[in-house]
Amino acid sequence: MPEAAPTPSIVESIFSGAIAEIDAKMEERRPAYEEFLELQDAKSRLTGTSARPRAAARTSTATSGTTRSTGTRRRAPGQPDRKGQFLAVLAERGSATIPEIAKAIDDDVSPNYLYRVRDTSLKDGLIEPDGNGFKITAKGRSEHENPGSAGEEQAAA
Repeated sequence: MPEAAPTPSIVESIFSGAIAEIDAKMEERRPAYEEFLELQDAKSRLTGTSARPRAAARTSTATSGTTRSTGTRRRAPGQPDRKGQFLAVLAERGSATIPEIAKAIDDDVSPNYLYRVRDTSLKDGLIEPDGNGFKITAKGRSEHENPGSAGEEQAAA
């Protein structure tokens, strides 16, 4: 006699029901939570303080499986980004170490963060090693003088 197909246990049924209920409640509350984060960020921008720790900038996965950012950590309009500041210091000084660049930016920037900027800039060919420090390349100087032009060239390709 053929064996009957196994049926889910009662515990598995309870767990899957509880998980489905939690998922439904989370989706139901997501818009209110996202609005809360937007209001919190707006208040932070108005008061000039951080209302929540940096690690709290969240990403959420929509039901389609795509990830979108709900945090709005953006620099003020007209402010150069860290890469732009990094390249500006090297363009001005010719050569500098990461700690020297951090001091020159004088914006409470962590040298540890600038090491990430350095890695990306090296990979992109914007800077090159120079003794104990780094110097800007012709490509880096071009990007410094015409920000955004490299992205436009890649988009056209």
